[in-house]
Amino acid sequence: MIKIDWNPEVSKLKQFGLIGLFGFSAFGAVLHYKFEADINWLYALVGVAVLSFVLSFVQATLLKPLYVGLMVVAAPIGLVISYALMTVIYFGLFVPVGLLFRVLGRDPLQKYPDPNATSYWHVRGTPRAPASYLRLY
Repeated sequence: MIKIDWNPEVSKLKQFGLIGLFGFSAFGAVLHYKFEADINWLYALVGVAVLSFVLSFVQATLLKPLYVGLMVVAAPIGLVISYALMTVIYFGLFVPVGLLFRVLGRDPLQKYPDPNATSYWHVRGTPRAPASYLRLY
């Protein structure tokens, strides 16, 4: 579950102001140059970028409404994208691999009983000395 930080710490707001300097400017540049938005959008977003950067040093708590507002807007987007990505990964990766294993008859978890097996006991080697755990390579 995505939780919105309604009361961010001052350090988080300062970090937001610093990142906002580059983020808002880049967003304005993409809007203007890639999507051919009006130049006033670029100026406005660069203004917000500079303002957030300056406020992060002067009085970071004044950035709280902007931070919380952007988190409220971004939370539903993140929720939808996370579910969409998980669905794509599941049906694009795990289902085809599972179907391939089923077709090839591979059973890596040994879920199905083997009628030819005399025992299901797995013989393990002798355990390593505890000192060897510290020598990983």
